[in-house]
Amino acid sequence: MENLVVAGVDGSPESRRAAQWALAEASARRWPILFATVRPPPHVADPRVEVAYHHSA
Repeated sequence: MENLVVAGVDGSPESRRAAQWALAEASARRWPILFATVRPPPHVADPRVEVAYHHSA
């Protein structure tokens, strides 16, 4: 298994600090870094559009 630093970010001040820490750790260890974020799905009136969105996501 490859070593990897993963940081979840959401735009909050805490996640920005976590991202900075993760970047420093990854740099110091010479490991790749992955930043991850999650967005809630959009709410639409037409259920066909929402189903298509979930299938494509």
